[in-house]
Amino acid sequence: MMYEGYTESAASGLRNNDMVREVEERLVKNVKCVVDQAQPTDAQTAQLAGRLVDSVSASMEALFTAATTIADAEAARS
Repeated sequence: MMYEGYTESAASGLRNNDMVREVEERLVKNVKCVVDQAQPTDAQTAQLAGRLVDSVSASMEALFTAATTIADAEAARS
């Protein structure tokens, strides 16, 4: 992604946000892949596996939101 027209600090913040989103997407994809590879066969186990994916995804979303907020605050100070 190009960051022309932005100040160096704004471009740095945008790059950080893009990297955070990319890491989050990859981690969620990996969690889903691990659950899929476990191949839960009965309905109850499959349902629990789905809840696990949702729970881990929500936890990661909260962590990445916090990290982005901190990065934005630090960028604003510079």
